[in-house]
Amino acid sequence: MDKEKDHSSLWNLFGAGGGTPTDAANNKHLTIWSFAWGLSIVVASWLITMVELPTLVDWILALAPNVLAVVVLRSYLRFLRMTDELQRKIQIEGLAMGF
Repeated sequence: MDKEKDHSSLWNLFGAGGGTPTDAANNKHLTIWSFAWGLSIVVASWLITMVELPTLVDWILALAPNVLAVVVLRSYLRFLRMTDELQRKIQIEGLAMGF
């Protein structure tokens, strides 16, 4: 088995299967940034509740994950702009159902 094949199959677990190589790369970036965003929320919440910090630092920690949320949104928009019409339609209909 080729190591590259094993690596790409790992990303298939995160929904990167199918589509073009560009779609897979954009989806990989979106997944990584999404995990970073989620981790930043967990870490910020833990620090705010468990560590006694000045109020200003608490506010900065509470707002810091929003910076990563903007990066996630930009990654998703990049994925949408660069994907084919069918995938774009599926994604937008999924967003509509979610809302």
